[in-house]
Formats: sequence, C-alpha cells, structure tokens
Amino acid sequence: KQWYQRRVRGVGGCSASHHFKRPAQPWERTDGAIRLVMELSDVPNAKPELLNLLPKVSKATRKRNFEHHRHLLETIYKSLPIIFRRLTKSKIKGYVNDFLDGLYYGLKSEMNLLRAASVECLQSLSLLLGPHILGGRIEMSNYDMYMHIQSSFPETIGC
Repeated sequence: KQWYQRRVRGVGGCSASHHFKRPAQPWERTDGAIRLVMELSDVPNAKPELLNLLPKVSKATRKRNFEHHRHLLETIYKSLPIIFRRLTKSKIKGYVNDFLDGLYYGLKSEMNLLRAASVECLQSLSLLLGPHILGGRIEMSNYDMYMHIQSSFPETIGC
C-alpha cells in the first residue's frame, strides 16, 4: 500500500514515469539543440542562420569537463554529416577544420558508440569533400590524426 501511495503522490518511480521530474542538464539541452539544428538544416529559409550556429556547435566539441561529454559528442558526430550534406559542400568547407580535433578525440574514444559515430562522420566528410581534400586538411591541422586515420581508415583520406 505504501508503494502505491508514493506513486500516486508522484514520489519515487523511474525516469520513464510521468511523475519523475528533474531539471535538464546543460549538456542535455545542448544535445537537443544539436538535433534541432539537424532538423532545421532541411528548411531552406533557415540555412543562412544555421551557418552562423556552426561555430557554436564546434565549440561544444571542445567542452570535455563534464561526465556525459561523450554522449554529446556522439550526437554531434551523428548529426554533422546530415547537417553538412543539407547545407551543401560550398557553404560548409570553411567550417570543417573546426570539428577535426573533436573528431580525432572520438576516433580514439573507448566508448564504442562515439567511436562508431566518429568513423561514420569521417566517412561522410570524405564522400562530401573528397578523400584527398579531406586528407590534406587533416594533415595540415593535426598530423597525429592523419597518421591514425592513415593506418586505420586509409580509404577515407585517399591512401
């Protein structure tokens, strides 16, 4: 009987319960914002504004001082290929380098979902920009990353 009374009053229960409430963590709000940017990238009138948001998205890839940063990076690297493809190659070329250090962090991560999202993002960037262009950008900005990719995923950088 006590369990039922607590449930009716909204005390206890799991996170799937409609009684369970807690304030959203900043990373969770950012995660939702990234997903919103991905959805808005399909709206033609929103594209110019979304280009202005890409530096903020890349800034989020450099924040690693919270417990769930890997989950946020996973969302970013799952969403980024879709965003970039929808905004077109000519418009996003100037922003790609801003994401490379975080992408390298994801490629080396021990979290399998983040590593998989990073590999898929790398492959998508290779298809979008071309493997030699992507390889040249990576080699110029982060030679350690270039060597890592060359040994693990050579097809993505034209080796």
